[in-house]
Amino acid sequence: MTKPEFCDAVIVGAGVAGLAMACVLAEQGYSVLLIEKRRKIEASEQDLKGEWIAPWGMAELKPIDLYDDIVKTGVTISSHVSYDFQEGNAPRFDLANLCPGIDGALGITHKDLIEVLYRRAYSNKNIDFIYPASLVGIVQNKQTIVRIQHNQKVTEVLSRIIIGADGRNSTTRKEMGLHAYNRRTNHFCFGAIYDGILNTNSMHEQYNAITNYSHALVCPVSGNKTRIYMYIQAKDVKFFSKKLLTSFAGELKKSSELHGFEANIEAIAPKIVGKPCFSISVDSAASAVGCLIGDAGGADDPIAGQGLSSTFLDVRGLSDYLLNEKSWTYQTYLKYAEEKAARMHKLAVTSVGLSIRDATFDAVGHAKRKSINEKLKKNPALGMLFWSQYMGPRSVPANKFSLQSWERIFSDACMYPIS
Repeated sequence: MTKPEFCDAVIVGAGVAGLAMACVLAEQGYSVLLIEKRRKIEASEQDLKGEWIAPWGMAELKPIDLYDDIVKTGVTISSHVSYDFQEGNAPRFDLANLCPGIDGALGITHKDLIEVLYRRAYSNKNIDFIYPASLVGIVQNKQTIVRIQHNQKVTEVLSRIIIGADGRNSTTRKEMGLHAYNRRTNHFCFGAIYDGILNTNSMHEQYNAITNYSHALVCPVSGNKTRIYMYIQAKDVKFFSKKLLTSFAGELKKSSELHGFEANIEAIAPKIVGKPCFSISVDSAASAVGCLIGDAGGADDPIAGQGLSSTFLDVRGLSDYLLNEKSWTYQTYLKYAEEKAARMHKLAVTSVGLSIRDATFDAVGHAKRKSINEKLKKNPALGMLFWSQYMGPRSVPANKFSLQSWERIFSDACMYPIS
């Protein structure tokens, strides 16, 4: 068997996490081999994947020098309007300056985000790509050997670290001997991309509305495009149809005067896609041979919109440890994994709370939502749990994610997510 080629890092998966990590390490002079199972490194505009970066996630892009490339491609969202058809209110929240130097959240299609990161990575001579290729084994002796299958041949590469960035169904995680655990599915998300349904005055606002049967989010993304997401309970998913989305669009148009925006809701969505929403936890995001980043190392329920922001924090956190320590060992990886585990628990508390408040539509759900909103009016500090999705879990005191705080909001300990 021939002697393995060498690189500093093998990264499995050329999605957002893998491309971003490759860019950060390569730009510091490290050699990176990036492998991807698909035949092309690209995404579809219809992909129902990360398209929203929270203000705190935008702040994480600056230390890893990706902010300028990404912000100019997406749409800055400086305010959020929330409308409850039952309550009849439509408060507007300012998203600008929640994080110092950040103008708000960012909407960007998954396709455009992948293209931005791929261009950046492809231009760096320290990054080599192999695709379509798959990870078929990891051998650890004194050094780590990564076995990669490409063109029906297996290549062995000697690497200082292997980084799994290959999503929720990570092969890297399995090869590392780590395990993932799915939380139950409470709701489904459906989405469609529309052209030109928001006028130019409303392209920097996002809108969500809770109806008798759904929770919908209208989010501007790249250019003149708008994504409408609709969350419905899992038990009602069999009733979903384009007619339901059209019905929601009609209700949204009626409420547009309250929202203060104009919408050409008659536009027809070319394709509606849907998926179940649930979070996954892992026993660890670190092993003796490397780490897991992005969804491979644990993923939050999409209802909280924290996927991209958390991914960029993964990239910044792990790269900080690697760049500041000469020796890359399990102890190095464990520091990163412990921080990620603590953060993912906070995100899980937030997303389950949002699911209870915003994605339950029967009589019990409406009563629960009314009770929660009344408590938040009386004691706004309790709402810090929900504001963490904009400000970031590290900006909110740890006690706001505790069981005691949870019970004060929801009056029920049964749904509290256990780490």
